[in-house]
Amino acid sequence: MKIGVVIYPTGGPTIDAIVERVARAEARGFASVWMPSVRAYDTLTVFALAGRATSTIELASFVIPTFPRHPSALAEQALATQSATGGRLTLGIGLSHRVSMEGRLGFDWDHPVRHLREYLSCLGPLLRGEPTTFAGEEYKLDEAQVSVPNVTAPSVLVAALGPQLLRLTG
Repeated sequence: MKIGVVIYPTGGPTIDAIVERVARAEARGFASVWMPSVRAYDTLTVFALAGRATSTIELASFVIPTFPRHPSALAEQALATQSATGGRLTLGIGLSHRVSMEGRLGFDWDHPVRHLREYLSCLGPLLRGEPTTFAGEEYKLDEAQVSVPNVTAPSVLVAALGPQLLRLTG
């Protein structure tokens, strides 16, 4: 059995303290560290740093909201983090919640399923380093490509609430 631990970046720890927590989790034998995206330190940046201070522990994000990050930008950051961690990133993404994305940040929440479908259609090929052309209603890419040498795409986990999103992600 594999056991992981959640580390919350809120409440005042420094980035060095969070990296030290990840290193302690690895030293204590935990298989993974999970860290949410909660408007504190950027999870992928913390993991890139923690990956340099550790060697075996899986580093898993939950849930990085898709609305604020273009799929190309997230692919760049995820692949850089994957490179810095020696391939130990698990990328957890999702829509977040309407109140946060629409109410607090001003994103249009009229078509969340379409948004996530198009997002995943763009993100997957970009993470694999493939030239990507996509013309949807939410996103348009023209031969976009992310090229990070000697890196494989991280595993992607998608948070889904409701039957339509469960069908899409299933």
